[in-house]
Amino acid sequence: MEGSEAMRQFEVKEPGSHFDHLIRQTRLHHQQISMMIDTKANMLITISSLIITLSAPLLLKPELEMIAISLIISGVFTVLFAVYAVMPKKFGKTTTRLSHEVPFDAMRSLFFGNFINIPYEEFERAWEGVLKDHALAYRVQVREIYDLGQYLAKEKLRYVRLAYLSFLCGILSAVASVVYLFLIPALTI
Repeated sequence: MEGSEAMRQFEVKEPGSHFDHLIRQTRLHHQQISMMIDTKANMLITISSLIITLSAPLLLKPELEMIAISLIISGVFTVLFAVYAVMPKKFGKTTTRLSHEVPFDAMRSLFFGNFINIPYEEFERAWEGVLKDHALAYRVQVREIYDLGQYLAKEKLRYVRLAYLSFLCGILSAVASVVYLFLIPALTI
């Protein structure tokens, strides 16, 4: 966050269980989406690996070579994108400081990748400040939900989508090859 926006007052007049429930449900929803993305990526890895394995022997048959090549190439790209989607990313970007009272950006203190490069004492002091102020506690949780959503969209979902597109392109090109090589010649006879 930049300058005045970072210091903008986040107002919570009175803490309540409805706020806690909303935050908890939103966080659980993000976790479920993350697990769903991981499951889809793992399915794509498995299916594409099988397709690559089953297509490799087809390279020895000249009439099926084009089909095998399209399936293998798309399978390799699908596996690469899906693996990258579920692969742990490098964390530890430099945290920014809100002010001299708050040792590091308490706003990003819940998302684990944001606090791995600071000493525990500094982390503890920041949390002490968060726990003293209920509005700041809610604000930190809202920021964590935002950061998690950004991570899911930019780091996971994006690559699973590319894996699906690669998989779809491979299947469509294989079907087009079958039509071109076998169906069209059979209809013209």
